[in-house]
Amino acid sequence: MIDASFNDFDLSKKMVEYQSIDSGDSESAIRAFNRHLWYLTSEYVPITPFCDEMENDQKRKIVAALHSANENVTSMPTLPSTRFGTGYGKPKFFELPEVTELSELVDIDFWFFFQVLGIKTNFLNQPICEWPRNASYKAAKQKIRSLNCTNDLAERSICMSS
Repeated sequence: MIDASFNDFDLSKKMVEYQSIDSGDSESAIRAFNRHLWYLTSEYVPITPFCDEMENDQKRKIVAALHSANENVTSMPTLPSTRFGTGYGKPKFFELPEVTELSELVDIDFWFFFQVLGIKTNFLNQPICEWPRNASYKAAKQKIRSLNCTNDLAERSICMSS
């Protein structure tokens, strides 16, 4: 689960880069992938800074974007603001070629993830190299590791029922 958003974004960038080699196949892959962007919404992007594969520079950009998004808000959202439809609704997805960095997906809904899981965010105010020693960061990473990847569960269910 920790690597899901990072891996999906990395794959999306590679598909966009592949357009220069084979535009037909890459367009088809991008269209299909655009229907499966659940881990690339502003509610799941907060998982990415916990990914060990992500470079610290990318983490810094995400934290900077988070603090920037937070400057213009008077209160934290109780529900994600980018959802549409009835009830909890569906997220608004981005178009792959338009987004070049994960930090571009950060908005105020980023905080919703931390609120729902009860994660303390004091580590976000420290240098990234200090995060692994921060108790809040360690507790958050452990909590996130315990989450199941929804798609994995759905695929297992389909496999078991076949």
